[in-house]
Amino acid sequence: MLDDQLNIFLGDFGLAVKLPPGPNSSHRGRAGTPCYYPYEMVNNMEYDYRADVWCLGVLLVEMLFGVLPFKCATGSKDYSSSINRLAYNLPTKSPVSNQAKDLIKLMLVPQDKRLTLD
Repeated sequence: MLDDQLNIFLGDFGLAVKLPPGPNSSHRGRAGTPCYYPYEMVNNMEYDYRADVWCLGVLLVEMLFGVLPFKCATGSKDYSSSINRLAYNLPTKSPVSNQAKDLIKLMLVPQDKRLTLD
């Protein structure tokens, strides 16, 4: 979202899950927008704050390439299959730097291999 001075604001946290404070807080279940669901959510696994890293990776793909990284099944809104297979492709003909592509590849991985704040 942009304001009248072109400041950028992120929104759409209406379906977000607020985790209790603490380093070991986790959640199980689905909440949010299906094209942003992290791998753990699609597989009904527990997830924690690192799920936000995944969502930021999806957002980064959208901002840099103008497409979603994961595709939904034909005629549906179900992204689960491609997320479960970690099947995404970044457009090859793009002015996006290799460093940005590498960052995305680090973000769109299962939680146990994802970037951490530790």
